Amino acid sequence: METYTLEQIEDFAENYLWGENGLPKDGVKSLYFTKMGAEMGSAYCQRLLGINYIHADTAKRHGVPIEKDLDKGEFWLNKAAENGDKEAKRKLARFYLEGKVLNAQYAKSARLYHELADLGDLDGRRMWGVCLYNGYGVTKNKEQGLKELEEASKNGSKEASLFYQEKTVRKEEYRRKAKIFLIPNLIFSSK
Repeated sequence: METYTLEQIEDFAENYLWGENGLPKDGVKSLYFTKMGAEMGSAYCQRLLGINYIHADTAKRHGVPIEKDLDKGEFWLNKAAENGDKEAKRKLARFYLEGKVLNAQYAKSARLYHELADLGDLDGRRMWGVCLYNGYGVTKNKEQGLKELEEASKNGSKEASLFYQEKTVRKEEYRRKAKIFLIPNLIFSSK
């Protein structure tokens, strides 16, 4: 039996999956190398294996012979996230927040988004701000949520910019209308 480096195993898993770099498309071999890499500690292979278990229908369309198993998928995505895989953290955080693929776990989602934000991940910062603003898995803190959203917006997140503008512009419009409509009433009622 040949011995491969972890990098070679990751390459085989991906290249057999897509039929790239001179290798034929072969879902069986891709799964074999994905499982091998996951067991050896490759965060990339752990993420790929987790996604394959969760999205088995899609994996099967690519020739990967795997049965849907959400528990195994969650396990391997968590392993990848623990090993620093940002994409695994993003997927888990989204799955936990939405509660459609995996059971909703807002506190875990918020923790993962916070970790991503601390790692400089733009989408993580945006979603950490959303969690704070809405109180998803953390104590609601609109002010800090808006700060996080503003920071993500300044760094190029269009989604954060839209959310931030919606929340701050509405507030300003309300204040402007309050000055126009409420202050004259107060003046007239003070006679």
